[in-house]
Amino acid sequence: MKENKEILEIKKKAAEFQAKGLYKKALQELEKLLNYPEFLDEGIYQRIGELNKKLGDKGKALEYYMKAVEGYKKHGSYSHLIPLYKKILELDPEKKDLLIDLADAYYHRRMLTEAAKTLYEYAGYLYQQGKVEEAFGVYEKLMELAPENILLQREVAELYLLHEQPRKAWKIYRRIFEHYKKLGREDKLVEVKEKLEEIEIIMGDEISQLKEEEKEKKFDKEDEEEKEFLTVEDILKGSETASFREIITKKSEVEPEEKMEIERGEVPSGVKEPKEREEIKEEIEKEQAEEETEEPVSEDKVEVVPKGWEQTVAMGDAYWELGEKEEALRIYYEAADGCHKEHNFMEALKIYRKIADYYPFELKARQRMIQIAQHLKDKNLLVESLLQLANCLYERGDKEKAKVWYLQILKRADPDCREAKEKLSIIAPELIEKMEKAKVARKEVVEVPKKQKKVKVTEPPVKQKKEKVSTADKKEVIPEKEAVLEEPEFIDLGEELRKELEKEEKEPQTKEEKEKEIFRQIEESIYTHAQKTDPVDALEVGMAMKELGLIEDAISNLKKALEGEDKVKKEAYHLLGQIFLEMEQPEIALENLKNAISIKIDNSEKDRVIHYDLARAYESVGEWAKAVKHYKIIYEQDPSSKELKQKILELARKIKSSRKNKG
Repeated sequence: MKENKEILEIKKKAAEFQAKGLYKKALQELEKLLNYPEFLDEGIYQRIGELNKKLGDKGKALEYYMKAVEGYKKHGSYSHLIPLYKKILELDPEKKDLLIDLADAYYHRRMLTEAAKTLYEYAGYLYQQGKVEEAFGVYEKLMELAPENILLQREVAELYLLHEQPRKAWKIYRRIFEHYKKLGREDKLVEVKEKLEEIEIIMGDEISQLKEEEKEKKFDKEDEEEKEFLTVEDILKGSETASFREIITKKSEVEPEEKMEIERGEVPSGVKEPKEREEIKEEIEKEQAEEETEEPVSEDKVEVVPKGWEQTVAMGDAYWELGEKEEALRIYYEAADGCHKEHNFMEALKIYRKIADYYPFELKARQRMIQIAQHLKDKNLLVESLLQLANCLYERGDKEKAKVWYLQILKRADPDCREAKEKLSIIAPELIEKMEKAKVARKEVVEVPKKQKKVKVTEPPVKQKKEKVSTADKKEVIPEKEAVLEEPEFIDLGEELRKELEKEEKEPQTKEEKEKEIFRQIEESIYTHAQKTDPVDALEVGMAMKELGLIEDAISNLKKALEGEDKVKKEAYHLLGQIFLEMEQPEIALENLKNAISIKIDNSEKDRVIHYDLARAYESVGEWAKAVKHYKIIYEQDPSSKELKQKILELARKIKSSRKNKG
């Protein structure tokens, strides 16, 4: 329905009041729209919710946010639902049931890792509340989301055993057995078979009945000439109203083992496997046979990559192609650690980088890269590796540890590292401020002795000034000519990294310890099977989060969008620039805005807005001449703008006055 003049005027006034920080007046204007239900939509409800939140009325904010949720749900606007659910949970942490809806929204935006992490959090909440069966329902859903995640399946089976449900544990292990059988993994088959036998002893006579049931299912499946196989994705696509909540509470007709095969891209049991998969299996078996007959490499040739390591990496690649991520990871580490022990650091580094690329949340590879950087005394590699480790910890949610590493980068490795400054300005802005003050103070400490060099020591004023420069202060100052890597105190990471890497997990004894270890393994399995977010999805979600003021999440998603094509990248850089301007971090804003304007696409309106934001950023750091340059670019396109003309004249006067003072 077309909006009339009155409605447009109300919206315009509300926007003007909000821009000036007059939230009460803005709210009063928007509430007038409640008398026009035909013009109300989820966007209006969301804005009313936001204004109530700013004014401290939490109850009203939640009420209107939930109305907005219903509207976005109706239209399938998952990019808006994600930040809205997060905002509601931020306002009312007790609304944990919304986690399942948040996971559903992530799933629809193809952000599968985020969906899995959210489901894991929800399952943990249910488990802690004593709703064990409901928690198991969510864990089953997690297994459906990642059927190739064998580690997850094993840990869920162990959780079933812990709660004396051997029947369900046996079924999961049976599926795992069939999975390894299909891949011809004899080594794994022995291990899983032993586990099945252990469970069968626990079950006693019941196992015979269960085996009969499984046999009947197999026969029924073989008798069916045609069967429509459905995956979770099919169910969601097939119904606009289908959600994780419905799927978890309503059991699918498709057998779990069939889903596991189909979603992994395999042909169901009893059907001949595709030729390509057979070829991959043959390649793995051939490589394994060759590796067994490979002669040991002489210690005199440690700098040459043994043929075996190349074959090992190729084997890891083959397993990766099959979706066997855990096995691929184990094999990659076998090759990388082998090269590392033989002091072939460049080849080891190459494999560790591959692991870091394939496994976005894997810590060990990044820790090893730091060790190599220290051994090679390569400052650039060290900064890169430290950043990767810190970013990885940050994405895993361990912000305290991430903060420590960002600080190490700035204090010891690269004081001007933009990315480390960016992250710290988000999670600990007070630290950036302290570091800048300390930097200025150290500069003054260094300059004072130079100026007072010829003054006699006997004079009282000089004594006072000399006291300001303590021995401790002098030690803190790092001379610029001294290479950072040659510092005696340079980032003593060795001991800490060794403890992390050589840490051995003790066998859990009590039920509580076993539970804790199982949950840790489930969480780790999610990280192992993490997937990179599509840049377009990340951009859309980042934009929506920016609108709702979820700055940290917005920045995180916009950073992921930087891996996209030029159009996506340009938009992401621009939004990051705007965010850092709002955060009063103009230097960081300038870097992002300059990156945005440097990307050339056919969009003059977008460039106009970026030039305007660049001008604002330069103005805020006192670089008026550069600000004028960008304001002029916009003014030339629109000479009728009195506001721009006034701004240019105002800055020109400042420049003139500044030059006079200097003269």
